[in-house]
Amino acid sequence: MTTTTTECINVALLGAGIFASASHAPAIQKLNKDFRCIAVWSRRLESATKLAATFSPDTQAYTNLDQVLALPDLNAVIMALPIDIQYEYLPKCWAAGKHVLSEKPIAGRTQQAKELLRLYLREYYPKGLVWVVGENFRYEPAMKRAAEIINDGTAIGQPFLFSLNSQAPFTPDNKYLQTTWRRDSNYMGLFTDVFIHSAAMLRGVLLGGTSTSTMSVSALTSSHAGHIPGVDTMAAHITLLKTSAHVNSSNGDNSESMENNFVQGTISVTYACCAIKFELEVIGTEGTLQLARKLDDPGYRLLVSKKNSDKISEEFQFGGIEGELVAFAAACRGDKHDVVAYLSRAIGDLQFCEACLQSGQQNGERVEILDTRFTKEH
Repeated sequence: MTTTTTECINVALLGAGIFASASHAPAIQKLNKDFRCIAVWSRRLESATKLAATFSPDTQAYTNLDQVLALPDLNAVIMALPIDIQYEYLPKCWAAGKHVLSEKPIAGRTQQAKELLRLYLREYYPKGLVWVVGENFRYEPAMKRAAEIINDGTAIGQPFLFSLNSQAPFTPDNKYLQTTWRRDSNYMGLFTDVFIHSAAMLRGVLLGGTSTSTMSVSALTSSHAGHIPGVDTMAAHITLLKTSAHVNSSNGDNSESMENNFVQGTISVTYACCAIKFELEVIGTEGTLQLARKLDDPGYRLLVSKKNSDKISEEFQFGGIEGELVAFAAACRGDKHDVVAYLSRAIGDLQFCEACLQSGQQNGERVEILDTRFTKEH
């Protein structure tokens, strides 16, 4: 089921919790030329009714998912549900003929994610249905710009070293810590839910249009805040071998060759802290790129320093949630060329998180992550 390029997409918001209320609902309302929310579903009628009231008077609240999926004018669903039930609800939405945007991570475990993707590619992608995983860091304007600069190759040359320092305080009264699934070790808890943003950002910035890649992780993990279940701190060394295809136009035959590039770096991350910090530095053969979250107002600051002393400084507001919804709208209207690649990347993000935790459990033993590339034929 696709919509025309001029139609507003009728969506149902599945979930009326923290993120659906604070992020998805405002973004849907802002993008009112792309989306019309006609239904809000929650297991609690009170929550669904409260969130539905923030849309138009025609938006209805439901506690019966089958009733929502049976709405004749419903085109798509935006799913902001606990990770332990998304695995069950995704096939229901596809079977009802609805496009789906589901929140990250793609699943609770990589094996579940692969099963879902194989099912989607076998049964529902051929029918024209869209599945997008909502990873807002992948759509943040600042991070997309950083990826463009690095993968262009002219500003900082070939990257060979990086460092990421990420600190996000999760105090005992943090609302996200109160959700049951983030406290459940079966789904890797808070660490995966938060760190997967950094995983997506790093892979997007450093890999770009890479054909294949192999990563390895050596991580030391620890717990320092008694109120945070599981791992809350990590120091890791990452190596990345990426293979990119290049067209040789100089000899006139436009033949394709493969180029291997090696990048290594460190990650320091903690959620048992008292101040916010997000700083990425990528060093290349011709210069350095620095990307940092601003502390004086919402957004990011990007600085490129070149060997010839030239500098590029740019500032960006947050825009990842809106960006992922715009991409979802485009896919629903028929622009599906990146859907399978983005789903493969979402699996890679989850694999990265799992590898970090596995290495930490093994006291820093190096864990290799083989690139997972799915195609329409899987």
